[in-house]
Amino acid sequence: MAYIWHGVVSFATEGLARSFVEHFDRSMFKLPHAGACELRLGVEKNESGWEVLVCPYVDPEGPDGVSHGGPWHLNGHGGANTPEEVEDIDACAEVFYARLGRVPSQGYRFALTGFEVGDWRSAGQLLDDLSPDGLYDEHRKQGFKTWDGLVVSQWLWWAAERPDGFVRFGADYFWIPFSSIAKSQ
Repeated sequence: MAYIWHGVVSFATEGLARSFVEHFDRSMFKLPHAGACELRLGVEKNESGWEVLVCPYVDPEGPDGVSHGGPWHLNGHGGANTPEEVEDIDACAEVFYARLGRVPSQGYRFALTGFEVGDWRSAGQLLDDLSPDGLYDEHRKQGFKTWDGLVVSQWLWWAAERPDGFVRFGADYFWIPFSSIAKSQ
């Protein structure tokens, strides 16, 4: 099974999602091992609204790395199996979060990078998980880092009773700072 690494940004409406796409910086950047990379965006409807998928793409004719075989794939074998792949994926995540923070009038509910995050949670499920004694608290007690990189709207953070571990991410958002995927595997 191949795992797909990408970022997902959740919105209540299609209009907000499309506005986000218009303002998101999709310029090329260089990865440590895979070379030139671009972030391709797609808008999809899901059961709780709309989401923008942000997927890294490296020329499939180029060296092994973040993307292989097309814009919606991490690589042909799934996962991050080498230190070089981990380093490239971490570099993509850093670019994603830096660019996410620069989008004007963002209007999203939450954002996250990782493997298979497209179907990760609805905003309501996330609120339940972040509330006291929810899944987030349980995972923190067990030392899991799978929540690293989660960005939530200020409203969601307040509604979940201001869970620990989050810091400011711009004017209207909070996040759990991203750390290497090597620490969360």
